[in-house]
Amino acid sequence: MARRSKIKTEVPAKIREEFDAELVAGGFSDYQGLTNWLNARLKAEGIDMKVSVMAANRYGKAFQENFERDMAEANQTYHIAKIAMANNEDTEGVVRDATIRTLQTRLLRLSSALREAEEAGDNPYQLAETTAKIAKALADLGRVEIASQKYKAELEEAVYKARMDVIKCLRDFIAEKFPDMKKAFAVVLKPFAEMLANG
Repeated sequence: MARRSKIKTEVPAKIREEFDAELVAGGFSDYQGLTNWLNARLKAEGIDMKVSVMAANRYGKAFQENFERDMAEANQTYHIAKIAMANNEDTEGVVRDATIRTLQTRLLRLSSALREAEEAGDNPYQLAETTAKIAKALADLGRVEIASQKYKAELEEAVYKARMDVIKCLRDFIAEKFPDMKKAFAVVLKPFAEMLANG
């Protein structure tokens, strides 16, 4: 079983969040200075606890890994949207799908962390509550994905219908206004309709 971080388990959440911000601001370096900052902060709050440089470094490296992974995921979603816009694709749909994938990955990571916490003997009631929230989030995500696919299919069907309506209107217009061009129109109608149908 992996050793649990003292900063994660014993430092109050408010101070830990401030320490996280210091880690990011400092570019995840100068762990001696960061440790001094954290110990001074704990002392100012009247908390009788001292964190070692090694503990701060271990926590910082794990936090950096998660931070960089989250930033990479956000960056990936941004680039997917950028490419979709450049290709005139359904940007909203592409970004929505990428976001769903990202959320699924994060929920699975959270589920894995939850198992580790359970093995470490954390509060079983809190774990049960968090597990229920994860299960609900995954179920909600599944419903969003189904709704997204349904919306996409309905949109494609509406676009196809609109294109076919244009062809029918053009056919009727030519039949009424230019009857001598009906045969020529019929020759190009089929390949043109196929081109429209394929987007």
